[in-house]
Amino acid sequence: MQILTQLIFSGIALGMIYAVIAFGYQLTFATSDTLNFGQGDALMLGALVGLTLVGLGVNYWLMIPIVCLFGAVQGAVVERIGVRPAIKIKSEFGWIMSTIALGIIFK
Repeated sequence: MQILTQLIFSGIALGMIYAVIAFGYQLTFATSDTLNFGQGDALMLGALVGLTLVGLGVNYWLMIPIVCLFGAVQGAVVERIGVRPAIKIKSEFGWIMSTIALGIIFK
């Protein structure tokens, strides 16, 4: 019975993570009419920076604004390097492919 309870809570936690990522995709698509497949990788990169900061002994309350600032800088870099050149050639597919490529590079 204990294993079943643990599996249920693990499934709920994983489902909540998937829901947050899906909400991000939906919000991006609703506002810009295109998909950003590098979004999950950006989320992973921010979590990795936060985990590294905690491992270095940084306070949690100080870590949160640092990770937000890192996410803003990373988003600006993605927009300059990947999205803006794809918009210039007026290709929605190019934008999608550039975000996938940047996601692969971030891994």
